[in-house]
Amino acid sequence: MRKDAQRHLESAETFLKESEHLFSGGFHNGTVGRAYYAMFHAATAVLLARDIERTSHHAIISAFGESITKPSLLNNKFPNIDITQNSFTTEDSSETSVAADKNTDF
Repeated sequence: MRKDAQRHLESAETFLKESEHLFSGGFHNGTVGRAYYAMFHAATAVLLARDIERTSHHAIISAFGESITKPSLLNNKFPNIDITQNSFTTEDSSETSVAADKNTDF
């Protein structure tokens, strides 16, 4: 795996742990923000592993949608999670929509 992809995966894991910690403390706005960055870094790692390099949030989200979501590469692996480009939709910096099956643990 590319070293830059590995660094993004490590960042994703850190942001996810922070999100879980904030969630357990009832800090939901912080939870959502950290979960967004976990998804963002994980998406960046996936793209880098496929030799797709983008720098802006918008470009990464767009490339993820075009090369991963549209071809449905994740739907077979994660059938209980609705992975769409809408997962990255933000209304402001503290609100992110993550569409997940209600049986999926956080």
